[in-house]
Amino acid sequence: MLLSISDLVTGASRICKSPILNRLVLQSSFQFSVEAFKEAIKYWKRLQSLILPYVFRYEEILSSIGENCKNFAEIKSSCSIDLGFAEAIVANVPGLKVLSLRHTAAFKEALLHLLKSLKNLEVLNLTHVLVADLTQAGLELQGIDEKITNCTLHLKMFFTSGERRCPKCNIVEDGNIWRSYELDEEDWPQDEVASHTI
Repeated sequence: MLLSISDLVTGASRICKSPILNRLVLQSSFQFSVEAFKEAIKYWKRLQSLILPYVFRYEEILSSIGENCKNFAEIKSSCSIDLGFAEAIVANVPGLKVLSLRHTAAFKEALLHLLKSLKNLEVLNLTHVLVADLTQAGLELQGIDEKITNCTLHLKMFFTSGERRCPKCNIVEDGNIWRSYELDEEDWPQDEVASHTI
């Protein structure tokens, strides 16, 4: 189900109170109300899959999901992934099976934490993901290295760009990885994971 900003701002429509909702797709063109989401999700006990663009208060969103949606299993997001975000995912939705972080930027330690801690994870999509690693020399930008790949061997499906010189994976020239990886409106609906294609 695709919701508009008005649905989540009011938090009172019949759609938002639907108890049979199991898949929710939030449009990429707006910033939604976290308070309205937290109120609406109390009705979504059967929610299993969430597709959303940015999450600025991810601890609250994930905590609400963990409290109310016991069968929750899938997330697609274009948020940049740091260790705090990864820890929030593990703490609140430890049973996650499918995770798509397509076309974003992520810290290496965050990806490793997710891979080592999410024991039920079966599918991971890191297509067009730029990996940042904080070393003694400073912030190093890289692709999916062997250390990350070795932690994915138990997964049923693992997606990456494949080519090291993929154009989408090399758009960062000025060092500002967060600005350069702003959400691509045309690219957002696409996904290698069939259930995450909009």
